[in-house]
Amino acid sequence: MATKEQERKALQKIKDIVDSLGPDSYVAAAFDGCFNLAQENIDGDFMISFTQRLQKADDEIAYYKRAAESFSKDLGEHVEAMQKLKETVVPEKELGEIYDALAQLAKRYETEEASAAEEIVEFADEPCSREFAQAVRCHREIREEIDRLNELRSEVAKRLKIMDEQSQNKEENC
Repeated sequence: MATKEQERKALQKIKDIVDSLGPDSYVAAAFDGCFNLAQENIDGDFMISFTQRLQKADDEIAYYKRAAESFSKDLGEHVEAMQKLKETVVPEKELGEIYDALAQLAKRYETEEASAAEEIVEFADEPCSREFAQAVRCHREIREEIDRLNELRSEVAKRLKIMDEQSQNKEENC
């Protein structure tokens, strides 16, 4: 087996022969980049051919091409999913209107609750009467509806707060 020094001398001789053919040489064109690879092989104790290097590059190109196609497909699916999601999201302005409508409805029910409480008081002397039982049932139903409306308002308020924070973050990032 040849020593590294012998390999370097042989490489230099080959390079000199190819250089002597001139810049328009077919052989020089074929050896373009090969001398550097040969020097790297000698210096790094490698045995990589130009063909192997090209094959590795071709394999990497094929891998990245498949990856890009996969990413492109995934991106398309995510864009489509985001579009569908945007279609289901209630705009902030409409969400604020829903919040206000729920508040108004809760106030109306609170007025009805007060009337139902007055009826309970009115029929309290006869707790076994049908009117008293009806007034209590009505009051409870109204109270449950008020509680449900307040829970909905609370959820809407949370979403409004999140939208407001996201809006502020966008403004800060611009």
